[in-house]
Amino acid sequence: MPLKNRLSLLALVIGGCFATVAGADISINAEDDQKAKQKVSKLTWADENDLARKEETVERLGQRHFGQSLRHNTSDLELLQRIADHKLIKQNDVENLQALGVVLGNTLKDELGLEWKIYTDAKGRSRAVCVPDTEYCLFPMTMLSRRLEVGVPVDVDQVYADAVQAIDPYLPDQNAYDGVKPDPSDKPGWLKDRKTGQPPIRIRVQ
Repeated sequence: MPLKNRLSLLALVIGGCFATVAGADISINAEDDQKAKQKVSKLTWADENDLARKEETVERLGQRHFGQSLRHNTSDLELLQRIADHKLIKQNDVENLQALGVVLGNTLKDELGLEWKIYTDAKGRSRAVCVPDTEYCLFPMTMLSRRLEVGVPVDVDQVYADAVQAIDPYLPDQNAYDGVKPDPSDKPGWLKDRKTGQPPIRIRVQ
């Protein structure tokens, strides 16, 4: 084969190799960019105020209609059930329906040691309750509202139980500490074997 033709063939082969590598890089970068869109971050001041305002909405409804205040424990589930059963919030009032989810979220937070966080992904930005120092999150704000918006009866206790069951495998084993509170700067033992570099986990409760 003439030298000129051999050089031309070599150039095509080398060019093809670079094209393959470049294509792989683009694919990998695109995947990384997608993962980068999924993250868990702290609440902003505005988020904290909005959660407090929504909780106050439920507090007012409870006091006005049932003489019942929020107690920040599982007894609040009963109040949520009474508000839902009496249809005190209209189906199209999404803002206040989600206020019920805030109280549900606060109950999950207080009972299971979760934290309110901001979960961001390709679908947007959501408030969630998450296992501390992990990306495992529940989304209580819509657990009740999406049912009530379409007029479906809701069993608040069952929704709560389903949420607990869903998040339970990701909760730390408190017995592993033998009563000694771990150093918050140190990752707990149950986290050390967890795969790193994974996107946040959106735990869905139907």
